[in-house]
Amino acid sequence: MGKYDPWEKVADLNVAREIVLTGWGSKTDKLPSDDWLFDQFNGWGGRVLDFGCGVGRNIVALSKRNHEVVGFDFPSMIQLLGKEKGSLPSNVRLETDWEKVKAERFDVTVATLVFQHIHQADLWLYLEDLISMTRSICIHSRVRDDFAGPRIPDILRPRWKFAKVFYPANGTLDDVLRMGPEDHFSAKLEPKAGG
Repeated sequence: MGKYDPWEKVADLNVAREIVLTGWGSKTDKLPSDDWLFDQFNGWGGRVLDFGCGVGRNIVALSKRNHEVVGFDFPSMIQLLGKEKGSLPSNVRLETDWEKVKAERFDVTVATLVFQHIHQADLWLYLEDLISMTRSICIHSRVRDDFAGPRIPDILRPRWKFAKVFYPANGTLDDVLRMGPEDHFSAKLEPKAGG
């Protein structure tokens, strides 16, 4: 893990849990998965890392598309996932040890609504590890992080290319860069040549 306090230590976990599990106060009992994004992304069928899997919003959907899914998050989130989801599909493994996870290789890393919650210095460390761990990242993120640091696309651009932008629809990196700080974008990222 990075040197900065993870969001779980600075946020009220009860509030965070309520937000994630209730769908931000909607009338549903949980947030839907990001199937809409996964439908647009090519490259499923292998090993997938659900980076920052939280309480497993995407775990089941990803397990239906892939041979193996590794969900990584902080221990308290993984513990909540086990309590909320009960038994998981047999092709899902949960991990809390980044050193163990970063020794593995994945076809795709899914990072939905997570990069924005990681301090820039730590995010750079994770992204550096991911360069050698994965062929692509399926990302859905807010443009600005929680710490008023650089915009997420600006952190990604030096080492990751925006191979395809899914949102805004039929967009480009330039479209993402014109978005406001609270807007969200979705894209397929690939390591730049020479990493």
